[in-house]
Amino acid sequence: MKPKILKLLLGFILIIFPFGQLLGLDLTNNMPGLKLQVIDFSVFIFVFIGLIRVFLKKEKLYIPAFSFGLLIFCGLAVFSLLIKVNQLKLNEFIPSFLYLLRFLNLTFFFLLLIGFFRKSSNKIYLYLLCIGLIIAFFSLIQYMFVPDTRFLINFGWDEHYYRAIGAFIDPVFTGLLLSLTLIVWLNVNQIFNGRKIYYWLLGAILLLATTLTFSRISYLALFAGAGLSCSIKKQKKAFLLLALVFIIMVALLPKPGGEGVNLWRVSSFIARLDSIQKTLQIIKDNFWFGVGFNTFRFAQKNYGFISLADWQNTNAGAGTDNGFLFVLATTGIFGLIFFCFFWLKLFLSAFKKFNTISGRILLGCLILVLVSSLVVNCLFYPWILIWLYLLAAKFTADNSESIPFLFCSKPDLN
Repeated sequence: MKPKILKLLLGFILIIFPFGQLLGLDLTNNMPGLKLQVIDFSVFIFVFIGLIRVFLKKEKLYIPAFSFGLLIFCGLAVFSLLIKVNQLKLNEFIPSFLYLLRFLNLTFFFLLLIGFFRKSSNKIYLYLLCIGLIIAFFSLIQYMFVPDTRFLINFGWDEHYYRAIGAFIDPVFTGLLLSLTLIVWLNVNQIFNGRKIYYWLLGAILLLATTLTFSRISYLALFAGAGLSCSIKKQKKAFLLLALVFIIMVALLPKPGGEGVNLWRVSSFIARLDSIQKTLQIIKDNFWFGVGFNTFRFAQKNYGFISLADWQNTNAGAGTDNGFLFVLATTGIFGLIFFCFFWLKLFLSAFKKFNTISGRILLGCLILVLVSSLVVNCLFYPWILIWLYLLAAKFTADNSESIPFLFCSKPDLN
């Protein structure tokens, strides 16, 4: 195998990233909730080849100390599913196992990226900006030509009217990915080498596409992440300008009617509150070890919380609106403890290096996602996880001299 194979595979993953759900294969009619994504398969090939190269001692595998909680959580996720095997039918176990495999796969993807980025990672922020621009382009095209997407309810998606949903077929996740791009954009103006017109044009496009999602949690999370990032970088003027332009855009955007574009809507709040109440009931009965990783859809069916008519293909059945409650419900209290421990350690590691570009970007994006996860189960959304893992691997590679490692396949870190 040629040394460039991982570089080519990573390039392919980045190319298909912005196409989102458009490259997915829906198998929900055969197995409940099962949807296969090209990006999952591509990451699997990257991990498979990467681990082979590690085994052959052609690549290094780095396991940073802050990932200890993540590794323990992976073990608990496996355990939580295995102890529930006897309670699941075969067509319920297989999709649950495949989604567990996806999470384990992404974990190894993150660890392998650290060694990869120690060799070459100079353009990763530019690539992420390009991804964000393509996501914005798809969103704007959809908004202009297919603003009424209520017909998608027939395929298990939520109905939306005059909201940018893009290739991810969801305004919230599209908004979050665009907001993550804006965090990167705020911190890498030096990439444009004095060509400020392109820098500000890119920012305007990203901001416009973000506002058109009418996703309030994306708005809030963006201001939380951007506010922290700009305050650390001492760019208060940039943040105030961003906030002013954002408010003007939101005020001037057309609002043709419908609940979705009403920023004061309460229906989504009521729906989330109902989702949380149902999740708490499941947690109460499965506090220690959970119902099993990613078997939440089947638990909801057994509790009568989702309709028997569409429980197999509705996207709302796979999780709850609070990412941390989802972890508690599926892996139990021990899973939640180690899951939170990982994100806290990663956050503190980035905070200690806030004077670096990689530290500021990672910190801002972590704030954005963690705030969002309180009302959206985004911590297990593969595209957001890939985004965070790319940033975390870049950060670790840039600061490997000062970051302690639990393990390295070779003792020399230089």
